[in-house]
Amino acid sequence: MTMATQAGLSADNGIDITLLKRAKAENLPVRELESLTQQIELLEGLEDHGKDLLLSTVDDWQALSEQLNCLLSAWKAGDQQQLLKLVDDSQYNAHTDDVLINNRNRDWADQFVHAPAYQQGHFVVVVGAMHLFGQQGVPALLQAEGFKVSLLTQGHSVQCR
Repeated sequence: MTMATQAGLSADNGIDITLLKRAKAENLPVRELESLTQQIELLEGLEDHGKDLLLSTVDDWQALSEQLNCLLSAWKAGDQQQLLKLVDDSQYNAHTDDVLINNRNRDWADQFVHAPAYQQGHFVVVVGAMHLFGQQGVPALLQAEGFKVSLLTQGHSVQCR
């Protein structure tokens, strides 16, 4: 059983699936920023194919479970400060942080800057919470390139342990 399942979450009810279903129902185009194959290759590209990441996840299961609950509460509330704290407190080493977060953020922002499909119009961009905040977050990178960015959730603060 995964940590998300233990927290009562289901992939079928995730925001990504919900928005994909809505886009399909409204006949809106959907573009992937990366494929599942690329995501797997990211993990394979980590030192020891991500073995340390897997072992630390198992070793820190309880703390990560609490962090997931905090992440969900902060995300639902739109608490940008708490989300940024969670990003800053991530237990990834610098290399893993770059591979899983920062490099991907830059790649995604570059796609918007350089791909003809994104040169004009309005777009809804859906990425994981860890990709949203800080100077290396997708919104900040897009703003630096002249895009007007607004988060859909503007909320209140939450208290996490």
